[in-house]
Order: sequence, then structure tokens, then C-alpha cells
Amino acid sequence: MHCIEFGPYICSLTGQSCASGWKLFSNKCYYYNDSDGVNFNTAVTSCTNIGAALTKITSEEENNFVTDLAKENGLRQEEDFWIGLSRDKNDDGNFGPWKWSDGSEFQDTDYKKWNEGEPQGNEGCAKIRGSAKWLGFQCEKLIRGFVCEKDVSKIPPPATIPKSTATKQSATPAVEAITEATSASVAASSTSAVGSISSQTTKNDTSAYTVALCVFAVIAIVLWSIAAFLFIQRRRRLQKKSTLKE
Repeated sequence: MHCIEFGPYICSLTGQSCASGWKLFSNKCYYYNDSDGVNFNTAVTSCTNIGAALTKITSEEENNFVTDLAKENGLRQEEDFWIGLSRDKNDDGNFGPWKWSDGSEFQDTDYKKWNEGEPQGNEGCAKIRGSAKWLGFQCEKLIRGFVCEKDVSKIPPPATIPKSTATKQSATPAVEAITEATSASVAASSTSAVGSISSQTTKNDTSAYTVALCVFAVIAIVLWSIAAFLFIQRRRRLQKKSTLKE
């Protein structure tokens, strides 16, 4: 998220984000589900249950991205994961056209990366190997995992409202009422705060004056005591000398 306005304006937030565990690529969020073994239909259902679909690949960059995502989560070079490409059997037992999990038909001109000799005639689902090549496979068989995708969660930018240039003529009555109420509240709070500070300052000054008087009194008592002690000692010495002379 980025702030695109600051200073006299309310900061606006824009950006894109994916939920925890998902990874962002080209306006979509991707999630690799690793398992001990899963068939195609289970993979489809699992993605649907989390508001996503088995991934639809439309470019070399996306193909490499999902392959790398699977590898980052433990897929080995010789292992496979499901993508959202499959074909159903017709009533005559033959396969119909390939379709993506979103229902769109796979066209000959679409991006593809079939391994040599793929797909074969008895295979109705597609998977990707760790080499990033596509292979046809029997849908009911189990493979390592699958990749789900969904649209990225977008954060709509809020309205950018100048704080210092808005006028009463352009504001609605409701906005004016809120503004006036807010101003009154701020003013009251400010007055209360100033009064509290002044009162506290007065109390602090009084306390400081009292402490100073106490300190001076203690010092005076100590000095008086010392002077009295010295006077008594001197008087005793004089008396002693007088006695010796006699």
C-alpha cells in the first residue's frame, strides 16, 4: 500500500494484496497445495472451496511462475501438479475440446507448453512437471499437488479531501454540521487542557516555594546551632583560663 497524497490532504491508500500463504503475480493470487496424492476432481473442489479455481495459464511467464511456486513448496523435478485444463468425454466415448476451469475453451492459438507427444488420446486432464512442460494424464490418478488462482484483493483508494481548502459553499449541510461540531469539541478540549496546565503550573510553583522555605529554615537552624556551639565552647575556655589565673 502506498500513500499518494500527503501534507494538506488526507493520505490515500492504493495497492494490491494476497492473503497469507498466497503469492501475487500479474493481478492474481496463486496458492500451491502440496499433498501425498490428489486426483483432478479433488483438486478442482479444493480450489472452489476457498473461492478460487485451478490455475489457467496464458503466458510463458505465468507458466514459469507457477512451476517455481510449486518447487518452492517442495515439488521435485520429476513430480507433477494439476492445472485447470481438462476435457470431457462425449456420449460416443471420445473426448471433446480442452477447456479451462473457468469454462473458457482452449484454442489452438492459445499459449501452451505440451511436452513432445502430449497430450495422448486417452488422457482427459493436464498437469505440469517440474520441468515446466505440460503432460496429459488420466484424471482419476493421483499426483503430488495443484495450483489454485483467484483475482487479487484490491484496496479501493478513498476520496482525497483537502483539509484546508474546503469551503462552506461546497460542503453539504451534514458535512458542515460535523465540521462545526468537531471544531467546537476541539476548542473545548483545548481550553480544558490549557486550564489544567495552568492549574498544574500554579500548584507546582506553590510546592516549589514551600520546599525552598523549608530548606532555608533547615540551613538557618544548622548555622544557628553551629554558632551556639562555638560560642559555648569559647565561653568555657575563657572561664577555664580565668579559674587558672585565680
